[in-house]
Amino acid sequence: MRKVMFVVLVINLFFPITGRALELNKVSQKPNEKIKGYFNNDSLEDYITIDKKTSDVVYYSIYLNLGKNYVKTTSFEVSNDTFNGIENALENSFISNPKKGELLIGTSCCGSLKQTETNYYKYFDECKNWIFYKTITSVVEEDRVPKIELSYSDYLYTIDNKKNNNNSLSKKESVNRITEKQTYLDSLYNKLKSASNNKTINAIDANLNFDDLAELLYVIPISDKNINKYNDLAYYLSQTKSGKTSAIFLLKSIIKKNETRVVTYLNIADAQWDTERKNDAKKSYQKYISLMKSQNKDLNKIPQRVKDRIK
Repeated sequence: MRKVMFVVLVINLFFPITGRALELNKVSQKPNEKIKGYFNNDSLEDYITIDKKTSDVVYYSIYLNLGKNYVKTTSFEVSNDTFNGIENALENSFISNPKKGELLIGTSCCGSLKQTETNYYKYFDECKNWIFYKTITSVVEEDRVPKIELSYSDYLYTIDNKKNNNNSLSKKESVNRITEKQTYLDSLYNKLKSASNNKTINAIDANLNFDDLAELLYVIPISDKNINKYNDLAYYLSQTKSGKTSAIFLLKSIIKKNETRVVTYLNIADAQWDTERKNDAKKSYQKYISLMKSQNKDLNKIPQRVKDRIK
């Protein structure tokens, strides 16, 4: 399956191996089994069949629900060559329907040091087909800090490897993506800020999808203009019931943008401490103190918990 990709975002973050939401949608793939989902843009349940499975290739067909009957619209295949970085990828491949109108074809390997690669396809009514548009890869290293790589394609190929001749599609999707992610950022920020002001934030479940956050940071990158907003968002996340690892994700990205931002090290250290990453937290607290001294800040403002935790 041919893939053309450009632009890459690499992010390091902390989260449990089981934390990638998309892994929960894995479907076992047995011959004659139906994989159900909402694969185009209507609200009718469709299905995919596994037509044939060999050691090298799995052949699929997509059946769309037209209301009165199902019609086979597209056939495609998945092989080891579908994926770039995982050996024997077909053995652990899976198909998911993360949201209406999207297909995800992925694979994973390697036990606790998990490596995952997922290719995203989106259905477009004007093409009457699913267009390949994104790949996300994740590698969990020995310290359980995954490295995520996000790549967007130029919308050139369909799921059945046909050439897409709609040259305006990539530009239109890029514009839509910016609007969508800015709306998501503003909505999430305002929701958590309001909850913080109302002192109800610790009841909010904010265990966000890290792939979504990675895409947010690519589309709306951290800049001098929005770094305060991202920092406040990370702080709010750290105060929620389950958002501390999401907070660490954002704070590490902020540090990458500005390595001398003092408050960020305090915030990330607190989040690391609260998620039982105490060695990492101690290093972050020490960096925080070092920056306080080098920037001639008032050392009396260093919280007592910091001094206690680095002992």
